Formats: sequence, structure tokens, C-alpha cells
Amino acid sequence: MRETIKYHVTGTGSELTSACNFCVIMEDLMVWAVRDKSDLPILKEIDSQTDRGAALIAAAYLEDRLVDAIKARTNRHEKIERDFYKGLGPLATFSAKINLGLLLGIYDLSFHRMLHTVRDIRNKFAHKTEPLDFNSQQIRDLCHNIGVDGFIRLDVGVTDGVKQILELKFDPGDTPRSTFINAVQFLLLGLDMELKAPGSRGPAAPALPELKEA
Repeated sequence: MRETIKYHVTGTGSELTSACNFCVIMEDLMVWAVRDKSDLPILKEIDSQTDRGAALIAAAYLEDRLVDAIKARTNRHEKIERDFYKGLGPLATFSAKINLGLLLGIYDLSFHRMLHTVRDIRNKFAHKTEPLDFNSQQIRDLCHNIGVDGFIRLDVGVTDGVKQILELKFDPGDTPRSTFINAVQFLLLGLDMELKAPGSRGPAAPALPELKEA
């Protein structure tokens, strides 16, 4: 573990230390946007797993974070949410959640396609009984479609009068597994930033005024 960096997207120096919205874990030069340090065991398990295990756990974690982002845009109702997201509910599948995220404006079409490719890779590992790893041709071909190569600069506030910039680099590496993990990290950061962006992104209040007693 290299270090843990907490940052606020538009924060000042004081907000950077006392009101951090984001938690980024930088482990072996890999960037993970997580809820908080309690998610660290998930990252360690992904790293230690076989290719099949890593794909299944990483995709499950990504799906869980997607649900967080969707719930931030919708009204909350425990029973209805449980019926929607579980079992035979209309949003029980990863595919349905991905499509709803696009309709809610959480991400654009390219992000939407990447999510579906991660889902496709997850499904290959989950439903094929023959030995598979990231070097299997069908998996390798899918990973080739989600390579993310570049960096994102984030304004993390001002310290001693100097503007601080956090640069997060995404590198697909030289293996299909590293390409997949890098893509998942990029998608997690996008969901996390959308979830915790300054300002309200939740549902609008109903236009119909409250009904008063006659």
C-alpha cells in the first residue's frame, strides 16, 4: 500500500482536510475510487484472486457502486427499492441497471458501452464451465475494447496559497487482466464523482402542489 489520498473536487485547503467527499486508494500505482477504507479488503481480494475470481468480484463491486449512483438520482423507498433491485425485480440485472444509468444521465454512451463490456466479460467467466482466463481469446478480445489510456487532473483545493492538482493516471498495461482492472477503476471513478459531485443531483420535487384539507 503506497498511500491513501482523500480529496474534495472543488475544495479549499480547509475542506480538503475536514470535509472530504472522495476517497482514492493508490495501491501499487493503481487508482481505486472507494466509499472509504472499509472497501480495502475488496481490493485486496481482487488482487489475490484467479482471473475468474478477480473478474467476478470487480464486476460485482462495480455493480454495487452503480446502484449507489442510481439511488442518488431517485427517490428512496426501502421496500420498493428492495423489490426493484433484487430477485425478479425490473432492476435486478446488471444490464438493466446499466441502461437506467444512461437514461438518468449518470454517464454518456461511451461509458455505457464500457459498462456493458465489463458485464459481458463477467458473464463469460460466470457462465462458462471450461477453463478461462484473461488470455482466452474471447476474453482478450473484449478487454481490447475497454482500454483506457490517459490521465485526469482534479482540482483538490489550495494549500498555503498554492493551488493543488491531483493527477490520476490510467494505464491499460500490457496484459488483458490489467486492461480490465484499469477499465473498472476508471468506471468506478466516474460513478464516484457523479455520486459525490457538489450540488444536488437528486430527484426534483413533484410539480403538483401538496393537497390541502378542504
